Amino acid sequence: MKLSSIFVIEQLQRYYKISVPSELSATPCLIHPTLYTPGMKLQDYIVYVVNKIGLNDLEAYGEFPEHCLVIVIGRKPNYKSFNVCTLYGTNNALIVFSQIQELFNIYATWQENLIHTYLKDKSIQTMLSISIPVLKNSLFVVGMDFTILAAAFINSPNSYEDVFGSSQNTHSYVTALKNSELFHQVKELNNVFYFPSTVTGLASLCVNIKKNDKTTHRLVMLEDNRKIGKNEGFLLEFLALLIQRMLNSSLVKHLNPINNGYEYLTKIFLNILNNKNVDYLDIGQKLNAEGWLSNHEYICICIKLTKIDKRNYTYYPIILYLNKIFSNSCPLLYKGNIVVFINMTLSQLNLNELLKRAEGFAKESLLNVGISPSMSGHIHLRYQYIRAQIALSIGVQKSPKKRVHIFNDVSFDYILQQSTKELPAPMIAHEKLLNLINIDKTKNTEYVRTLYIYLDNQFNALQTAKKLFIHRSTLMYRLDKIKKILGSDLKDSDELLYIMLSFRLLGYRQEVKNSLYTIYCQDHNNN
Repeated sequence: MKLSSIFVIEQLQRYYKISVPSELSATPCLIHPTLYTPGMKLQDYIVYVVNKIGLNDLEAYGEFPEHCLVIVIGRKPNYKSFNVCTLYGTNNALIVFSQIQELFNIYATWQENLIHTYLKDKSIQTMLSISIPVLKNSLFVVGMDFTILAAAFINSPNSYEDVFGSSQNTHSYVTALKNSELFHQVKELNNVFYFPSTVTGLASLCVNIKKNDKTTHRLVMLEDNRKIGKNEGFLLEFLALLIQRMLNSSLVKHLNPINNGYEYLTKIFLNILNNKNVDYLDIGQKLNAEGWLSNHEYICICIKLTKIDKRNYTYYPIILYLNKIFSNSCPLLYKGNIVVFINMTLSQLNLNELLKRAEGFAKESLLNVGISPSMSGHIHLRYQYIRAQIALSIGVQKSPKKRVHIFNDVSFDYILQQSTKELPAPMIAHEKLLNLINIDKTKNTEYVRTLYIYLDNQFNALQTAKKLFIHRSTLMYRLDKIKKILGSDLKDSDELLYIMLSFRLLGYRQEVKNSLYTIYCQDHNNN
């Protein structure tokens, strides 16, 4: 099981004094510890235990990987880094390493036992019982009607009531909750939250369990045996996710996360793509059951397959490869191309990391890739695909030498395309700008290019004259003529936007750039 840097350090602080950076990560991404040896290359997602000998070698590093944790034993390093901690109280790195390894073993075993129960026994009660020795506080799952679904207490009575508030012991507890404004404020929270003792007399760590984006149950860990650490919420979230899936088991066919789980996600996304009127309540329910929640961030990638890929069925290994490159993703074949939906929240990817991987893939495979912006919400998933497809189709036309195309880079071109679907560009463009163009053609003037460069340089006359290779007084004379022809003082913002949009619609933007380049070359050769 992945643990966070701050969680690992908090566990060690029970035994040692540790100097900790204020920015220590709370993201659970660490997979295992290792003893650092001189010359070892640091990698992400590893806990490195460093002794004094290793520290001398380690100080040669200019910058540490962002997602690793470095624990230096006994001596503070001569530099500062957000993920380097110093541990005091022992000089034996091997003992510290063994303690950290045991910590990972405990939570890995817990995770394995929970998943086994989830796949085989289907018992929420068993899950809670398994979790008690690890979390060391009482646990229960309660419905929003205060019905107890399952419970495991540290000091468990022989039996507990089926509904909170049905006995004298818990009536006051439920009454306090019902009258608490805070209780209603946290009812629909999506992440783990700490509920203070001020309402019921006993604090707790809670995760809401939802169906159709509405809270139906809550997983509660009471602070009855030990104080709850503020950075251990991810453990309860993992347990709550399994319980939520189990409560929605009718929506899940086979729960093998590698084969059948992926196959089920594929069917969900194909339903979204094939059906414009798909029931998003049903879709949201199914995706929630798979852990793809509505508040998660999603990106869609569209990859254009070659005829050879289609003919030789090589798209299948490409899909498998994409599944390895992008964790928590669902690559699938759709209309002759590959579409990949990526859960950015679960994969813990940022846009820069995703682009880097996409560019590496495109370079290796020689395929063109379109990428949508990031957006949360199940209802937007089909639009994410459309935006990725637009990025691909327009991007290939606009920048054929590039392999990776982002929607934001082609969005203005898309707007222009949409505006000319019913009327041709000359019938949409600014009428008096068309007159200006006609005058240029009949009288061999240069009004259009002058106006474009002047607007493109934000009314900077000096810069415009320099780019046109004319004197400033010549420019001012031209501008006076242009204003008279347009019947405009070029001060109305809406009109200026319309003129610039007309330039783009008529293709003058690139034409002006090309003509300026020609003028520059001629002037350069003459000199």
